[in-house]
Amino acid sequence: EPLFRSWEGSDSCRGLLESGWWRSNEIWQPYGCTMHSYKSSEAIRCLTNKRIAFVGDSRVRDLFHYFNSRLDGKEPPNDGPKHEDMSYFDKTNKIRTDFFWAPLVNDSTYKLFNSFTKAGSVPDAIIHASALVC
Repeated sequence: EPLFRSWEGSDSCRGLLESGWWRSNEIWQPYGCTMHSYKSSEAIRCLTNKRIAFVGDSRVRDLFHYFNSRLDGKEPPNDGPKHEDMSYFDKTNKIRTDFFWAPLVNDSTYKLFNSFTKAGSVPDAIIHASALVC
């Protein structure tokens, strides 16, 4: 199973963002794709005993907090650590989420992803977004 995947074509990010229509409640609906808004119970059933890694900058950190709030029903925090790694564990459902502060795609990011495979602990899903430095 590859660590990195890239998609091209109509199901890529570009294709999903460029062709579609606005449904009610300001929800974007890409053509040829059924978007499903998961209830917490559905997400929990799918993610029980899973590990999700969030890697990136403040936008991904906010997504990490929002994701965890959907699991535990609490409001996302407005304060707390900013530029550091964080972990969360939902004891009831055994769902682990980790946030890794990586605001730039650089050697440190490469080492982080490489460490997943060396440690034998590749997350079940990785959400990553960072600035690219050439």
